[in-house]
Amino acid sequence: MKIVYATDLHYGLDKEWDFKYLDALRNYVEKNKPDLIVVSGDLIDSLFSEEEAQKNKNLLGYMLEITKAELERREARVSPYEFMNAIPIIAKEILNNNMYPSELKEIAEKYLKTLDKAVEKAKDIYILYKSMLPQAYFLPGNHDIDFDKTPLEERNLHGSVLEVKGFKVVGYGGAALPNGMPIPVENVPIELTTPFNEIITDDGVISEIYEAISKVKPDIIFSHVPPLRYLDEVEMDDKKIHVGSPGLAKLAEDFDVKLICCGHVHERRGIKKIRKDKGLTVVVNGGSLNKNLDGYFVEITLDEETKKFESASFIRVIGPEVIFEEEKYLRTNDDGVTSLLINKLLD
Repeated sequence: MKIVYATDLHYGLDKEWDFKYLDALRNYVEKNKPDLIVVSGDLIDSLFSEEEAQKNKNLLGYMLEITKAELERREARVSPYEFMNAIPIIAKEILNNNMYPSELKEIAEKYLKTLDKAVEKAKDIYILYKSMLPQAYFLPGNHDIDFDKTPLEERNLHGSVLEVKGFKVVGYGGAALPNGMPIPVENVPIELTTPFNEIITDDGVISEIYEAISKVKPDIIFSHVPPLRYLDEVEMDDKKIHVGSPGLAKLAEDFDVKLICCGHVHERRGIKKIRKDKGLTVVVNGGSLNKNLDGYFVEITLDEETKKFESASFIRVIGPEVIFEEEKYLRTNDDGVTSLLINKLLD
């Protein structure tokens, strides 16, 4: 089976190149006709200007305090993501209930209008993706609004299961901090993003991604975030830390998963293998297709009889018609993975 995989396109970060890298990916897909095309998150970079984003941030700050007070008054206990999702609900209640003062109603109305504006702006970008890559499946990242609110709803791989060429494929999008809070993105309202319901506590890990996907026992997993300790390392305050999902790593350890495709951590583009009793899992971090961040997508092949990983080629976008295959990874006879520098131009 042949897969074309791209991630972290961040449309809007480089307006000169936004259409070019989408066009290059479309041309490659049309010429090479893969069995599966997946784009796993951060399709959008921003929805508002810096000035608009600051105004929205101020409104969100007010609504955070109002929502916190309302939930405390109701003695409601919620998780961090449930808290964020509660903000628009509380805003609508304030707007439609005469018990609240006019000052609060005005804040709630302005806040809800910013969310409506974000959804409308996002729709135009997602329509472009759908028209450019009509055969592709998409996963939301932490820069994306929930696809169920957009034209990509029917191609949303988040929480879905596919059967492709005998392979069972699942997807899980979104991203969160270790404490379960959404990752702040100033130019995209985090209340509209897809929840990544996983939290690390003193008692262990509570992970929806593990609970949901373990029931499926898939061959291939597409996720926006990497598994913990596999291509997930970032530098923060002069320290290197791992930001991946422990639930996703446990899925690779507990089940016969052949391939995990991820992104999110752009600087960790590459391949890593996970050896365990059930065999070999290959993790592919696609980096970013955005030219300003990385400029790559990946073609991956798997053997349809054994379902084992065969190869992966990292392909750099130079322009809509010419792309450059830089490095290829191959499965070896001892079931390991080796890399080859091939420097091959494709047109």
